[in-house]
Amino acid sequence: MKRFVFAADTHLSEWIWRSAPEIYGDAFESFRQIVDHTLSIRAEALVLGGDVFDGVPSSVSMRFWLSETERLAKAGIKVLGVQGQHGRTMNGVSWHAVHPNCTDIDGLTTEIFPEVFLLALNRLPAVELEETLRDIPFNLLRSRTKILVLHQLVKGAVPDVEGLKNWDLDPEWIPDSIPLVLLGDLHEPYSVQRGVSKLIYSGSTHLRSISEPDDKSFLVVSEDLSVERVPLRTREFRRPAIFSDDQLAAAIADLETAKRGAVAYAKYDPAVKNAYEALKSACADRGLFLLARTIAQSRVSSAGTEVSDDADLESCLGLEIDREKDPAAFSFGLELLLAAKPADAIDKFRARFTGG
Repeated sequence: MKRFVFAADTHLSEWIWRSAPEIYGDAFESFRQIVDHTLSIRAEALVLGGDVFDGVPSSVSMRFWLSETERLAKAGIKVLGVQGQHGRTMNGVSWHAVHPNCTDIDGLTTEIFPEVFLLALNRLPAVELEETLRDIPFNLLRSRTKILVLHQLVKGAVPDVEGLKNWDLDPEWIPDSIPLVLLGDLHEPYSVQRGVSKLIYSGSTHLRSISEPDDKSFLVVSEDLSVERVPLRTREFRRPAIFSDDQLAAAIADLETAKRGAVAYAKYDPAVKNAYEALKSACADRGLFLLARTIAQSRVSSAGTEVSDDADLESCLGLEIDREKDPAAFSFGLELLLAAKPADAIDKFRARFTGG
């Protein structure tokens, strides 16, 4: 059975965090695994659902991209892709299409299997996307099996706050004749069924934020439109929170089981004696990377503020931010508290107010 590989949000760059340059190469390692798998199953194509690079690619990232694309080209495997919002070019030529084996398929209909076609679009504003999906030619919809490739945020994937919508794709916009929609933008595995249409995210290929889930993957799509999720081997993360001597001891014991090269993202109360020194020593002994943040126990207990038994997140936030005086800050704070991925909530608010 013929198959192709789908991945999105690869964000090819040397570092996860520029403030921690020693944590290097995660994006490259994940992408190399994807190319290896694509070659091993002799896939028809590698299809990329946007945000191939993390901004304008560096020379190191571009050399890596050209090298991996060349491996696929030698095997006769084509690379097809759309653009997301990161590193998007304004002249109509995408960064990922600099290699002759890679085609930017924005606005194109591409036969991926016999009588199975990809319809693909770069990321679009919600209004423009709705109009574009509504205007897909009727004869195309009737006569062929279709797979839609988009880089959008589906309604319901993250919560809306105060009437501000955090989505740009309503599943109701998907024509009934499109059974499968492959998506980029959301950095975690997620799927939703809308009538006969299944919308599915591969998720990002490596950890882009501490708040993201650790399990990363890509998809293999067969010509019968069945979808297999393939896990990636990614860097291990440990997240100890330390507010007492006992918690410090437990954290040190846990770090002793971590793999070399893992990241320890530790939050600790500076009142715990020698907490940072103990963590630093444990990480050095095991070859781990330490990212440490201080957080006082008093902050966790609302700094002594009297809180009623029936209080919820919204009422607690109201103790710190006056909802009437600063509704924007209150909405932003509430979304951060409710979000499964706070980093995505920050990105969405930044984009909303800066046009990014």
